[in-house]
Amino acid sequence: MPVVDIDPDELRELTGHEEKEDGELKDDLFGLGLEFEGETDDGQFQFEFAPDRLDRLSVEGVARSLRYHYGDARGVYVPNANDAEWTIEVDESVPAERPYVTGAVVRGVDLDEAALESLIQLQEKLHATMGRGRAKGAIGIHDLAMVKGAPLQEGAEPSVTYRGVDPDGDAFVPLDANDELTPAEVLTEHDTGTTYADLVEGLDRYPAIYDELGLFSFPPVINGKRTEVTTGSRELLVELTGTDQWTIDRMCNIICYA
Repeated sequence: MPVVDIDPDELRELTGHEEKEDGELKDDLFGLGLEFEGETDDGQFQFEFAPDRLDRLSVEGVARSLRYHYGDARGVYVPNANDAEWTIEVDESVPAERPYVTGAVVRGVDLDEAALESLIQLQEKLHATMGRGRAKGAIGIHDLAMVKGAPLQEGAEPSVTYRGVDPDGDAFVPLDANDELTPAEVLTEHDTGTTYADLVEGLDRYPAIYDELGLFSFPPVINGKRTEVTTGSRELLVELTGTDQWTIDRMCNIICYA
């Protein structure tokens, strides 16, 4: 079953219960069905929980459950939302083996190092569980300020495009790199690329997401460095691609509710 790392100090802050001792928190979490598995070297709690509660893959989700448990919150939490201001165009060149895409724009985020680490953990835990190792669904999270959307027609919302790319086609600088690589080069020369190369093996064209400036995401393998999320990011573009629309829609919901 999934194991998630939780910073007890952050959990106390998010629940508003600074008075809780570590032992009390462990007991309270056990009452929610989260079993204590140990601690990391830097003192974070490690909890195992049932895979039917993937909303608890982040400390924010666990804190929300605890607030209900303590009686501090009632009703269903619904984030503020508005009509879509961005669109994702799906080009006919998208590989038939990975045809589905969805996404969201998240505004007004305030990411310190702990929150950024929690977001990355949530992304990777969703990959490992619902995403089946990124094979069924993969998540890309980008700094929206670094994405240049091009309207599909005059007066329309800004748009990015999900399309296919030749393996030796357009190059980009992937995360944790400094030089431009084609998608094929990413799969042979980049550590993350070699790890996930089997997910696109045999495809004539690889999945890719473009904005007006060019390729910035190579799902399900790696994002581009240009749109990397940092503690200075205030608006995020979340994009998900996969083999099943239901799965990536639910993965997107979990991220947006975190």
